[in-house]
Amino acid sequence: MTTLLRFVAALLGLALSPPVFAQSASDLVMPREVVLYVQSDLPETGFIDPLVCALERVLTVPIRVETSRMSIGPDLLLRGRQYDVDAIAARFGAEASKTGEPAFRHLIVRQDIAARGYNFLFASRFGGGPKPERIQVASTARLRERLEGRMGHEISDALAARLYKIVLRGVVHGTGYGGQGCVLAYSNSYPEFNTKTIQLCSEDKTRLIEAGLVREEEKADCAPAVARLDGDARRGRERLKGS
Repeated sequence: MTTLLRFVAALLGLALSPPVFAQSASDLVMPREVVLYVQSDLPETGFIDPLVCALERVLTVPIRVETSRMSIGPDLLLRGRQYDVDAIAARFGAEASKTGEPAFRHLIVRQDIAARGYNFLFASRFGGGPKPERIQVASTARLRERLEGRMGHEISDALAARLYKIVLRGVVHGTGYGGQGCVLAYSNSYPEFNTKTIQLCSEDKTRLIEAGLVREEEKADCAPAVARLDGDARRGRERLKGS
């Protein structure tokens, strides 16, 4: 088996089998950096700055942004207008592996993504093993739901809030940590996803601080952005309570 095929097989392995989560801080696999690859054809990019700001406020590892010009064409379609997330991850992984730098890489695309057995996906994470090489593919297609008619900055903040939940959960679970509460909770519907908090549960935060992934004191210079992000989820929860 070639190096490329072995890499692709490793990526798809985690997607097809239940993940095994490490529970000891010493067992967690830490990234050297988190890289956000923003697809070049995304119609909106105003979410990038508040998203990076929010991640840097909480995580200790460097956050970097790159533009991805990887082709996502008809050959990657799964059905209708939905694209095969496994095929996207395999292609992205093959290209990302050429850099040789271990990182947690998050590809953000506009295309609606799905996998066999799923109606749609907000995101899907791939990769496992002792080396800190992880990939997550996230789509803004479903995250734009209910944003029609909003002002540009409101759309940017809402997308940043929703992508923050995805990326933070992907980074934490990528280390092997198995917490499933608060922002780390699994969501199988839009209302669940949109209204869950952006905060880490106190026990998870304590253990992740011990592991060295999360800051003990969050960076204050990003406080305004984080306040706007949390407001999106808070307003959603209030609307649900009032209905």
